[in-house]
Amino acid sequence: MLIDRQIIANLLEMERDDVLSIYLNVDPTRPENQTSPPAYRIWLKNALDELEEKVAPSLSREKRMALRELREQVTSYVNTYLPRGRSLILFTANDFQQEFSLLARVNENYLHYGRPDVTPLLWLLDEYERVGIVLVDSFQARFLSAYLGKAAVYGETELYLDTTTWPRYDLRAPTARGTHGAHIKGSNVDAFEDRVAEKVAGFWREVADRIARWQAEEKFGYLLLGGEEKAVAGVMENLPPEVARKVADKLIAPLYESEHEILLRAKPKLTAAERRREEELIRKALDAALSGGQGAVGPADVLNTLREGRVHTLIVVWPVKGEVHRCRACSFFFLEEKSRCPLCGGEVVKEALREVIPRLAFYHGAEVELVAGEPARQLGEYGGMAAILRY
Repeated sequence: MLIDRQIIANLLEMERDDVLSIYLNVDPTRPENQTSPPAYRIWLKNALDELEEKVAPSLSREKRMALRELREQVTSYVNTYLPRGRSLILFTANDFQQEFSLLARVNENYLHYGRPDVTPLLWLLDEYERVGIVLVDSFQARFLSAYLGKAAVYGETELYLDTTTWPRYDLRAPTARGTHGAHIKGSNVDAFEDRVAEKVAGFWREVADRIARWQAEEKFGYLLLGGEEKAVAGVMENLPPEVARKVADKLIAPLYESEHEILLRAKPKLTAAERRREEELIRKALDAALSGGQGAVGPADVLNTLREGRVHTLIVVWPVKGEVHRCRACSFFFLEEKSRCPLCGGEVVKEALREVIPRLAFYHGAEVELVAGEPARQLGEYGGMAAILRY
């Protein structure tokens, strides 16, 4: 299932605070999920116990009853659920449910009650974005697409040499002898091999053209090229520059490995490419912010420029942690706890960053980049948040 921007927007626009957002690692290959009951069911029961104990006292009697009913509904569903992937994601209320069963694996089980929490889903979409994989040799090419942990064959093509229409070559023609008795190929053999090489080069140009059209149509985050080294080089030199820049790495893989095996080979290269891209985005944002250009750093400054609609790309350390204070009247953000807004004197509320960020970003059309690993460490020195501005 393609999870597009509209699906995320629909969840973020829900004006209700009675939704359970549930992220479960249901991977049946994990030993803890092979027990009876599996680990994710035990975790969910305990998490629901803690949730009810924490929030029930602050709810009205009607809402407490609704939460209890929702709990029973969710427990019944998960207890009879047969995993169709590695992750189960549920957004559910008494009269609403949206489910995603994904092959991509959530980092950890997570439960939230209130407005839909899409932040872990955004992380998965960022880490497992759509990728095009092409394996090629001198006579065949195989096209695969990968998305959210699943790979599928898109198409195949091959070079068919119909030599019946070619001039007749006597490939057994006598060869000349060079110095010291070395054999030199006859001109017939050379002519035949040159013609084959010409056809192969034409095939690589056709593959490159097909990749360019495929990329224009699908808009992959990355491309991977693999197969025979000479063939990969032949295709690369024929790609348009804007498409060649999308090639994250070369993949060493036989043409007809299974989709699963190809994806296993591809994952480390894609992860490395994603970390490189994140480092470049952070460098660009920090350079701009520290030089007074089109950049911002730190939660308060970034969120206030985001509120003004000036952010093009929002960069945030994953997992998203912490809270921020917001004025109910003017929506100004600040980090220090205050009873009243320092700008307008309005009432101040405390909000979790993981709830504020996706909603504000989608409302203002900003791209969200959640970063991990070394890029996250670098950004952590600046409050864990930066932005590249539109103006």
